[in-house]
Amino acid sequence: MNPPTMANHHPDIALSESEIAFLTEVCRRTLSAQPALSHWLQNVSFGDGVSLPFLPIRCFRTMNVSRYLDHELAASRNIVTFRSSGSTNVTRASHHLGLSGLQSYEKSAVEGFFHAASRLGIPLSCPIISLVPKPEQWPDSSLAKMLAFWSAAGMNVQYIDIESDPGALKDSFSRQTAKETPDEIVIFGTSLHLLTIAQWQSEHNLGRPFIFARKVWFFDTGGTKGRTQHTSPAALQAMMRSWTAPECATEFLSEYGMCELSSQAYSLEANRNGSFHCSPTLRSVILDTDLKSPVSPGKAGFLAFVDLANVDSWPFIITEDIAQHLDSSSRVFQLLGRAPDATVKGCSLNVRANFRFDLKQVNNPKEKDSPSSKDVGSGINGNSSNGVQTRSLFEGEDLLTSLRGNTWTNKAIENLRSSFAQWRNRELEDELTSESALRGKSIAVTASANIPVTWLFPAVHAWLMGAQAVDIFLPSPRQDDPVSNLVREQIQTLADSFNACTQVDFVRIHNHRLPMETTADQVLVFGHDETLKAIRTAFYYAEKQTRLVGFGHFQNAIKLRDDDTAHGIAKITSSWLGRGCLTPLFAIVPEQWSSSKLQNFVDDWSANAAMEMSSSLPADWQDYQRRQFAFAHRHNLAELKATTLLHSIPLRIVESSASAIVGLDFEGFRLESLPSSTLDDKILDWGGCGWLSFLKPSQLTDRLRDVACETSSPGLWDLHQGKFWRDWLNDKKSSPN
Repeated sequence: MNPPTMANHHPDIALSESEIAFLTEVCRRTLSAQPALSHWLQNVSFGDGVSLPFLPIRCFRTMNVSRYLDHELAASRNIVTFRSSGSTNVTRASHHLGLSGLQSYEKSAVEGFFHAASRLGIPLSCPIISLVPKPEQWPDSSLAKMLAFWSAAGMNVQYIDIESDPGALKDSFSRQTAKETPDEIVIFGTSLHLLTIAQWQSEHNLGRPFIFARKVWFFDTGGTKGRTQHTSPAALQAMMRSWTAPECATEFLSEYGMCELSSQAYSLEANRNGSFHCSPTLRSVILDTDLKSPVSPGKAGFLAFVDLANVDSWPFIITEDIAQHLDSSSRVFQLLGRAPDATVKGCSLNVRANFRFDLKQVNNPKEKDSPSSKDVGSGINGNSSNGVQTRSLFEGEDLLTSLRGNTWTNKAIENLRSSFAQWRNRELEDELTSESALRGKSIAVTASANIPVTWLFPAVHAWLMGAQAVDIFLPSPRQDDPVSNLVREQIQTLADSFNACTQVDFVRIHNHRLPMETTADQVLVFGHDETLKAIRTAFYYAEKQTRLVGFGHFQNAIKLRDDDTAHGIAKITSSWLGRGCLTPLFAIVPEQWSSSKLQNFVDDWSANAAMEMSSSLPADWQDYQRRQFAFAHRHNLAELKATTLLHSIPLRIVESSASAIVGLDFEGFRLESLPSSTLDDKILDWGGCGWLSFLKPSQLTDRLRDVACETSSPGLWDLHQGKFWRDWLNDKKSSPN
């Protein structure tokens, strides 16, 4: 086996000849144990014929990326496995370290923090209060192990268990006298740890600071990658500042690390701004979207690392973060966000999995509801002659009259209008107004984060069936995804338009999560299976009598007829920005289509889909659009190419270098001939946002055949996941003819 091509020296990487020789040996040794990794390699060119072999970080989730064979991992007690804290619906990454790897990690972790403390002026003698549990509680967490390394190196690490008691940090300071309070303190935890204390403080100790040190350094980790909370960094910092006395100086810092790396980076400046300085054993590289070449300072690209401490796995890793270099140094980078196709991960997810305290205290911050969140008028609560019996269905077009401007583009209004084709059905309207099951009841809805209209049709049915009100709890906006904020704004304005049509505040918007003490008679949950699972669990332990109706991870496909046009299909696949459960994940093409016909169709669809996606965003979102399209699906593509190479699967990929558009044609390959559902998961998980797999009926596996083929613009009286909306709300088994 030929060793990977390595650089002799490059100023952007700043590696010595001895370091090059060492890294060459690490790669050779790992490839010898895991030859299949060669399918994943992205040879990054640095000019003059020099290249370095990088691995996309997600291969740690799908393969054994280590010098140890599988049977050695199973048999040895001297190999430690760290795992990522990704959400439970995805496979967690694994990083296997033997004795040499663990020693290298320990040395890098300790020296890296010493280096950061020296830069930032943190005394190594001051207490480090760890909100991160001990390794005994988080045995597969590299973060927990890092804190233990610090303690073993002589640093004053003190553990506070807030997972069972959010007030434990305050209690620990309350037990100290003024003389016992340290002069300077470091508080280290994940973003969710810190947010949990902040929310506890607002509920139980508001306005009463409990830290009286002269200076506090707050470190958070995990929040840069996790998508678990919607509180902004500025808001969280304001909350943390309220814990300290007015005369106490506070600085807010971040640690950047992950289980796949043995080195870390820390905030460049005393008050974090998304910029990081690498530890001595780490170099940063910013790669172009093709994953093959570095970009110049100031240009956004995928963040990659050379980790000299990764001695038991792979030293060249491409992350799923987007960043830029601030100068020509490989030591400093600035995070810009997560890739659109990035895996949900981050240490905060570990916290969520282990919390044992009352969910009500943590997940129900007292936020002011929107102006529309007020009592429903007499039109709802009056007697039968003035209330329920007089309700009627308003015109669908009336909903569109106020939906203008940047919030609702012409494309978004067109998507909504397409659902109004069969808006009026007098017979069904009369049936609903005669129903009594919902009269006087309230319906709570956890809205979809991707599609602003999922609540609309059940709300119309609830209105006609005499419900008292529909309370919509908005999804948490992801800081790295501005579209989530756009969807929230669209929901708000659509609700306002709904209430204008009914002339009462029937739909009420809440800017916080669904509280577990809700008094709603029914709760409709839209979202991923994980969202539904979390709410089911919370309601179970709260012993709620509320009826829960869950709409989990619904998957959709589209059947092409011989006379369908590529432009028409592009309109469907780009509806609602190609996001959410109504977006087709794959297209089933007629069996008789020739390869040339299919190729022409895919090429034409790709060009039209790029145009349709561009027109779906507000006019002033040009920068976001370019970044979203440029970075979308690049890691999915790398994984797909590696998978098809590994299994010798013929595949043609149609992609646009300027957009997120990806079309797949498996060229007659029968997916069910694979030993497992290797590609099933990828086809179903990666569809949407400009990604479409084109398959013939003979290529479908049983799992793909089971995916529903429903319209992307269902009407008011159409079935949803096989049932009429009245049946979902009434829990009836029958469906309309």
